Amino acid sequence: MCVVSCPLLLLAGVVQLLHSNLLGSSESERLTQLYEGGLSIHSTLLPTDQANAQAAAVSKISIKDPVANDVVSIQPGTGDVLAMAQNRDYGLNTSENQSEVNYATSSARWDLHSRYSP
Repeated sequence: MCVVSCPLLLLAGVVQLLHSNLLGSSESERLTQLYEGGLSIHSTLLPTDQANAQAAAVSKISIKDPVANDVVSIQPGTGDVLAMAQNRDYGLNTSENQSEVNYATSSARWDLHSRYSP
């Protein structure tokens, strides 16, 4: 399951942001800002919420199913990402339905997501 994979997918998203022009226009500027700029990177993932989201992601559509899905929990008011899960393991072995795509954040996803409010 995605116990290790989903945090890796979130980390991949952070790395993607760090490679954007957000921290500088050149790679050298971005690396300087990252390693010498005094940045603090904090995760808002909650382990219990993450485990519940992962269980939900695979409960109806298994990892072996050719259909991919994702579950994201966002705290209203703050925008904190509390959980981010999908029914794919992180990796390159497509015969095992692994993927490097984060379906929750990728433009590769279809915009058919359900939205729930408490």
